[in-house]
Amino acid sequence: METGYTIAEVSDITGLTAHTLRYYERAGLLSPPGRGSNGHRRYVESDLGMLRILTRLKATGMTIQEMRRYAELCRSGAATFEARRVLLEEHRQ
Repeated sequence: METGYTIAEVSDITGLTAHTLRYYERAGLLSPPGRGSNGHRRYVESDLGMLRILTRLKATGMTIQEMRRYAELCRSGAATFEARRVLLEEHRQ
């Protein structure tokens, strides 16, 4: 059995459409997920976590460009906590 979630399962879990999930990947908001033996996307827990964050950022009115920057910082690791905080503070203002 394949590990991870299918795009349909992630869509059910997050409420995002498969089209939106693929768009987030193309837009650089979400790292390309792994692929199963059949070539289909297989999402993992960290992908779901990032999707939760992106959904919340979008709800605040954050632009795709700002969301992309935030996602890039997240992918860069813990050393970017301060830069993420600054980005969120600037957005709030």
